[in-house]
Amino acid sequence: MKTRPDTRTLLLTLALAGPALLAGCGGGTAPTPGKEGLVTLTLKAPLPAPVQAAGLRSQAVPMGSDGNTPVGGVRVRVFTGDGTPVKFNAQHQADPQGGVDHLDLTPSASSTSVSLTPGTYTFQSSGLSEAENGTLLAFGRLEHQDVAAGTTVNLKVQTLTDDVTLTSALPMNAAVPGQTFDVLLTVRTPGVNGTRFAVPLSDFKATYTLDAAAGSVQASSNLGARVGVAASPSAANFTLKAALDGLTARDAETAQPKTFGPTFTLPFLSGTGIGVDLRAPDLAVDTPQVTAGQPILLTGTGGDNVGLKKLEVFDGPVLIGSTEDSAGVPKVTFDLDGDGKVTNRWRLSWANAAVGPHAVTVIATDTSGNETRREISVTVGGGDGGGGGNGGNVIPTPDYSASTGDMISAKDGGTLTTTGADGTLYRLTFPPDALAEDTQITMTPLSGVGGLPLSGPLAGAVKLEPDGLKLYQPATLTITPAHPLAAGAVSPFSFEGSGTSPGIPALGPDSTPSSYALKLLHFSGYGVAGGSDAERADLAARAVRYGTEAVTSQINDLLNAQRRRILDGQPGDPQLWDKLSALMEQMYDEDVAPYLGEVAGNCTVGEALIPSLLVWVRQVELVGLGGFEAQKGAVMDAVRGSVGSCLREETVPCVLPDLPSLRKLFGTIRKAQLLGVDDNHASLAPTCGWQGTLKRSVHKNAQTTPVPNVTDTVQKDAELSIDLTTPPAAEMVDILAGRGAHNNLTSASYDLRHEWVRLVTGPDEARDWKGDILCQGSYSIRQTDKSTEAGESHESAGGGVSFQDGKWVINYGGPTIFTQYTRTLTNVSNYDCEPQQNVDTVTTEGPTWQSEGLGLYAEVPGSADLDSLSGTAKGPEDGSDTQDLITYNLMLLHR
Repeated sequence: MKTRPDTRTLLLTLALAGPALLAGCGGGTAPTPGKEGLVTLTLKAPLPAPVQAAGLRSQAVPMGSDGNTPVGGVRVRVFTGDGTPVKFNAQHQADPQGGVDHLDLTPSASSTSVSLTPGTYTFQSSGLSEAENGTLLAFGRLEHQDVAAGTTVNLKVQTLTDDVTLTSALPMNAAVPGQTFDVLLTVRTPGVNGTRFAVPLSDFKATYTLDAAAGSVQASSNLGARVGVAASPSAANFTLKAALDGLTARDAETAQPKTFGPTFTLPFLSGTGIGVDLRAPDLAVDTPQVTAGQPILLTGTGGDNVGLKKLEVFDGPVLIGSTEDSAGVPKVTFDLDGDGKVTNRWRLSWANAAVGPHAVTVIATDTSGNETRREISVTVGGGDGGGGGNGGNVIPTPDYSASTGDMISAKDGGTLTTTGADGTLYRLTFPPDALAEDTQITMTPLSGVGGLPLSGPLAGAVKLEPDGLKLYQPATLTITPAHPLAAGAVSPFSFEGSGTSPGIPALGPDSTPSSYALKLLHFSGYGVAGGSDAERADLAARAVRYGTEAVTSQINDLLNAQRRRILDGQPGDPQLWDKLSALMEQMYDEDVAPYLGEVAGNCTVGEALIPSLLVWVRQVELVGLGGFEAQKGAVMDAVRGSVGSCLREETVPCVLPDLPSLRKLFGTIRKAQLLGVDDNHASLAPTCGWQGTLKRSVHKNAQTTPVPNVTDTVQKDAELSIDLTTPPAAEMVDILAGRGAHNNLTSASYDLRHEWVRLVTGPDEARDWKGDILCQGSYSIRQTDKSTEAGESHESAGGGVSFQDGKWVINYGGPTIFTQYTRTLTNVSNYDCEPQQNVDTVTTEGPTWQSEGLGLYAEVPGSADLDSLSGTAKGPEDGSDTQDLITYNLMLLHR
């Protein structure tokens, strides 16, 4: 007889042992806990300190409104490569007989040292609302972690999702065809003592679908979606669906993936029984509590039978709050109820209100353009603030029932029309490129204007808003009164704000005996009333009399006298053009030319003086005077030089990545376009921030002989490369609006090769029935378990560079690498004496898809004022048989 291993037994043993030998494909054998040969490392939880540094927020755990996390502790459990829980003694040393099966970390003690046998481990982290028996709020597992002495394992968790809601940003009851509006996504954690917390945006992924028959999703993010309603919807309802992939609790300490499916549904306007929406919004403003030196909380209610489009708050003529992000002012928000649905309660925090009285106006506009205004008086600090004005002011009385408003296109222009209570028709027309940007324009007829020195009837007057708006091309206001004035009595007038600075505008050449046209270069109040020469002289005496405004008033007075003669059928003044030319020459010499050199290369001076310079140019064009081409060219050269200087100042070396700076830049770009200045692609200028390259390279080559005749070989090559850039200005606008994210050029690869080989040899012989040797030789059995896992990714890496605790922290999560895993089992048996027992079998498993993560974390000592970081650092896997190197070369682009 002969003694040798049974081939089938060996194959069965190999098949059963394979999963343990290859657990996690992380290389190495499963460690055997013991007190000898332990290595000490640090476990660190992603918990912020109880009081965070300004501007720093953890991305791993939920945060409360006070800047602290509701996670009271992170419970850590450690498992060996084959899934066996690791027990610890009181000194946090791995000990099979230990009585500790988990470690608890807290915000005040977010790291701890442990001692483990070298090998591969899985670290499970459970973020609980309390250190003992709390609600599970966050969960994460770090798998395939090779530990080595002195390393830090940065634990990762993902916040759990329990409650998901879709709601409109403003109160809405119906979807209007052609309308665009925002739907907000509210994602909250499981409740802790009745309170839920927002889930960090990085911890879930939301996608949105909308039936094409109802509309389209124009832009979306984890904050929500901007949707457009179809112009002619054919669906039964407007229903937006979201699919949100997040984590939900499996038990008290673990979580599992879950897809949530909230919906947002509105009936279409046609299905509500409303034909044409003529009902103005409901609006109420509460009386605020005012404390000197403290922000004022303005509150109230607002709603509409169809839906609100926006709500704006003004201090006098100044916009101080809006529901629209594009307004560039503090946000007016509507409260959400306990279910995450929008209510009709709105609020605005008004900071830095000046001491004295304020006239606060709140305007609610619905989706059909209907508007409601409410005004309240707010006094700060108890002062009278004011002065009461001089005797020359006028007192306009608005007729809000006839007010009209619309968004006027900067590119195409537009027209507003309305009719006053007395039948007077008002028409305001904007040519293309009159506005620097699309602007909401409101025209409100006035039922009366007190304080005018004109004794005749009021032919018509309006208040135009936004007050103080400057135009790049003249708009035309046409007033067609129900009862025209006698030609000789026609007296145009203007005022600013609530009735200050009365002035004399010019009648345009399109005026007729029954219709009066005024050319406007800025906004305030305008009207026409009956008056005599003496009364017009009194009005002129009240007008501002210095600089270009004084000369402009004289020019307009001459033009109006000429228009009255023509309207009355009388001959005009033959010396008019000589008089106008002399006045324009005077204005240029005294109020324009002296400042051109200073304006040409100076942005600040230009911003102050360009409006006055352009008034002179537009006045020449409106009057139709020739012979001023050289002067006009000099003015425009200076203006363009100043705008070019502003573009350079705002973009070199970078643009501040905040909304006010970006709004200012795009306003300057628009101004450059209107004035024919090359903006040199300023919208693509980089925003300020860290730029450069980051790289992590992991190379492992390990071969061990765990038992005689067995060789275990692991080869691992993983790389993460990030070309770190800052978003261009145009992209940053979308990011701040929640319409996208910046993608850094990223390349990640993962290649793991694992081979387990067992070789058994010995003598082989065959005997006959007598026991005589018929054959003598040898046998060999070679068993191989070989696996490969490889993949790559070019998804953008998320993370950032921040200064905290006296050091710079470079932390990028890296993309998920989807890998293809293949395993091959091979058995080769050779017998010299019994060839029929020779075996050569191959069993292949896979390929199957798996996923791997490769992040990058480095701490760099240095001061907070550093503007460059360059060097190398060891990664968490660096050790005797593994080289893990992080290379960083960064520069801070700043102003």
